[in-house]
Amino acid sequence: MKKLHALVMAILVMAMSVAVASAATRTEQQKVLASDGAFGDVFGFPMAQDGNTAVFGARFSSRFQGAAYVFERMGGQWTEKQKLTASDGTPFEFFGTSVAIRGNTILVGASNAFNANRVGSGAVYVFEKVAGAWVETQKLSDNTSGAAVN
Repeated sequence: MKKLHALVMAILVMAMSVAVASAATRTEQQKVLASDGAFGDVFGFPMAQDGNTAVFGARFSSRFQGAAYVFERMGGQWTEKQKLTASDGTPFEFFGTSVAIRGNTILVGASNAFNANRVGSGAVYVFEKVAGAWVETQKLSDNTSGAAVN
């Protein structure tokens, strides 16, 4: 029970440790934190990595609007490069519920984002790396009214 409590507390204080795998053990390399993190943001869950770039979700930040943070590794050190938010985000959309990265594309899920009909059906935001910065290029969502289909 003590170990579970410690794990929950680590998540709630917005800390995420980056580990390096060896043959049989993992050792902490560095503790990374969101530059503007606050208690309860749930920074670091979820997390995705591709090479020297990692993205961490924080779905409860900014009154549950959410955010995602991009970190890059240079010289063995992870550094925060950019905070991602939805261009049309509002509270309780939970941007950062899911994250994925591959090459120069990041996908960030917002489990309660509103669609064109103002229904909170969720969305996926696409970010592309352009001239060294991550830019939102597309929002993928279901544009139905949310009414039952017969």
